[in-house]
Amino acid sequence: MSDLFAALIFVTIAACSIYEAHRSRLDPFQPIYYAMLGFAGVYCLQYVAGRERLLAWFGDATMGYAMCLAFMGIALFGAGYYSPLARALALRLPKPMSNWRPGRLAPLALALIGIGVMGQLWFIHRSGGAQTYFSAARGKGAYESNTAYLYGLKWLITPGIIFWAVDCARKKGLARYAWLLVGLPWLLYQVIMGQRSGVFSVGVLLLACAFVPRKSRPPIWMAPTGVMLLLLTVGFLTIFRSEFYAGSHFRGVHQFGRRPVSERLRELTLATYMGAVGRIKWGSELTMYVNYLRIFPDKVSFDYGMEYSQLLVAWVPRLLWPERPDWREPKRAAIFREIGTSHLGGPTCTMLGMYYTHFGMLSLFLGAFLTGSLYGGIARMRDLWPDSMGVDLVFLSFFNCYALSLGNGVVASFRTWGIWTLMPLVLASIYLRFVTPSRKALKAKW
Repeated sequence: MSDLFAALIFVTIAACSIYEAHRSRLDPFQPIYYAMLGFAGVYCLQYVAGRERLLAWFGDATMGYAMCLAFMGIALFGAGYYSPLARALALRLPKPMSNWRPGRLAPLALALIGIGVMGQLWFIHRSGGAQTYFSAARGKGAYESNTAYLYGLKWLITPGIIFWAVDCARKKGLARYAWLLVGLPWLLYQVIMGQRSGVFSVGVLLLACAFVPRKSRPPIWMAPTGVMLLLLTVGFLTIFRSEFYAGSHFRGVHQFGRRPVSERLRELTLATYMGAVGRIKWGSELTMYVNYLRIFPDKVSFDYGMEYSQLLVAWVPRLLWPERPDWREPKRAAIFREIGTSHLGGPTCTMLGMYYTHFGMLSLFLGAFLTGSLYGGIARMRDLWPDSMGVDLVFLSFFNCYALSLGNGVVASFRTWGIWTLMPLVLASIYLRFVTPSRKALKAKW
């Protein structure tokens, strides 16, 4: 049965992608493509590559049940994306700000970039300096003695790049690409630090920033080629990021370079979704998803949304509140006793798995549909206001969040996108109201 539902998942993903290609006339920056890419990686590629292990661990009945719910969840996600609710959300979301004169948003963009750069430099300084920080793979940072707000400040660079790219779009000549002076080094920094998700999200975002604000599209080959190269880079970092530190001789990289090209491509492809060992692991996304379906509610009771109560206090730095409670700890301990890990310890249980922990199938189906509707609503805003720079600002700002929310869901990841995506957008809206003369409101059009 699990094979049947895996095939149905593949057909559903293909159908949604083909329909969107027809509907959007091959616009490569539609959010549903990247959501479906994530679903395909977890529920198709991981399943095919790790089928024997998965069946040995869980049995065909459990795997069939898990893949059936995954199929229905993905189908409902697609249904929500194209539903009337998505169009209604696009109309109900705050109206986009009026277009502004080129250059007006640049000061705020550069300020965000500057704060992000200074925050990272200060964190490196507090970690013992550059020599200490870069002496270990992924950075030897003093995370325990610093607040997350300090080492998280670097993510303000991303909205700064987006704001600058949108602001430069209507300039002429090379000036319209000035934002790449920060964008390309930011992408390179993700590679150096071995940030796999950062490499993919920043790489795709830079491609979108080069075309979306200018109301143009890349050649039909460019986006698929770029995404493929980014995924191979993610696979490369999965295997070799432990060698990325100051003074490394990259022995493993040199040995890898001497192997046949076909063997290298196969290993990089598997590593992208399966990890450095190239096979399914106990902490892989699909394994975690099946485990959560297996233990909830028979061995661990549903949390009824308790996961989200932590958002009430999570924004307070521990430096100010050392005794800050973590109301998720009892649930984490219960999950850990059953499977030896949990989504609070590093691995992700996937969006569908997280939604299942609340009320079971009901919350999984409802969460998948509403998440698809939210994604579709943001995408439909470009149809409503195709000439609005403000819509481009919103669309590109949330472009980075689609893959993030597929990990543990939209609400659970709010502490990340709420701070580093939503707050800069609100700040930009307030800032533009002061520096831009009032204009007639833009009218929606389909």
